[in-house]
Amino acid sequence: MLKKNQHVIDHIRRYRFTFWLVIFTGLLNNIVSFLLPVSIGEFFTIFFHTGSTKGKLLSWMGIDLTTVTQFFLFFCVLIILKAIFTFAENYGTFRQGELFVKQIREAVFSTQMWWSAASSLDRSYGKYLLRYSNDLKSVQNYLTKGYIDGIRSSLFLITGLLVMLKINWELTLLLSFLLILVVVLVYRLAQWQTRFIVDSRSTRSSLLAYVARRFSGFLKLKARQGEQDAIDSFYEKSGILFQANMKYNISESVLISIVPVLIFTIIGTLLWRMIFLPGSITASEGLMLVLILLMMEGGIRRVLKVPTYLNKGKISLQKISKLYDEPNPGHQRIQPIKLNVGI
Repeated sequence: MLKKNQHVIDHIRRYRFTFWLVIFTGLLNNIVSFLLPVSIGEFFTIFFHTGSTKGKLLSWMGIDLTTVTQFFLFFCVLIILKAIFTFAENYGTFRQGELFVKQIREAVFSTQMWWSAASSLDRSYGKYLLRYSNDLKSVQNYLTKGYIDGIRSSLFLITGLLVMLKINWELTLLLSFLLILVVVLVYRLAQWQTRFIVDSRSTRSSLLAYVARRFSGFLKLKARQGEQDAIDSFYEKSGILFQANMKYNISESVLISIVPVLIFTIIGTLLWRMIFLPGSITASEGLMLVLILLMMEGGIRRVLKVPTYLNKGKISLQKISKLYDEPNPGHQRIQPIKLNVGI
């Protein structure tokens, strides 16, 4: 059986330059998103001569704006860069995902076409249809939202932590420890969700296979007047699918609801810890830490969702990889297709 990660490894090797270019573009986009709200504080410092916390943070990052004209030039450049990086990031990520799925989709179909009649035609083909829809969508998210988004969001968080380290090293170390703890917890929850995902997909595949069998033998069904039996059986299978989907939705809702709770629990823990550090951190620095955390909230949320995307993608890749081990007498097993597509 092909290793579930082998597809990703082969894809990254084939598109090494564009893969890492997409991640680097995403990192630049996150930095610009970080600078936009921070730069607004500099306007109040320049125009109203106030001591803005965000303005101080911008100065700490080596950016010194002294006039309103400089501010607006800098602000306009950030807006233009935001538009360019957002487009490039989304287009590049989408293209990487589509190339990844295209490779697997074509390899799977080629493999199935070389199956022997004895090994495949005597079984229902309906259950394999999901390999071209739901499974491939999970596989696409496995690369784009699991690997690409996970790497660039992690780099963004590291950048934010380095900035916070300059403000207060002790609170930053505490935050790093809490983030690692939370990621481990979410990973364990994603593992717990595995059985619900498998049950839901298996039941859906069974229902699709049943529908395919009924319609492929529709004339025989009409001849023996088995319409009502077919309907009753379908209702039963549909009810089982409903129950399986509800169990999966409960586990999914738990993961979705726990992410914002964990994020603000981290912020609350930092605020609580500040009480026991009197004199070691000023109010301005404390507020700055919270502002940075709030700006990092989107990145934290994306990182915490990575285990779920990886888990779902692994399940789909495991099912797809099994197709390569189907009996194929007289022919060599089909290997993943190499695409003739430019970078």
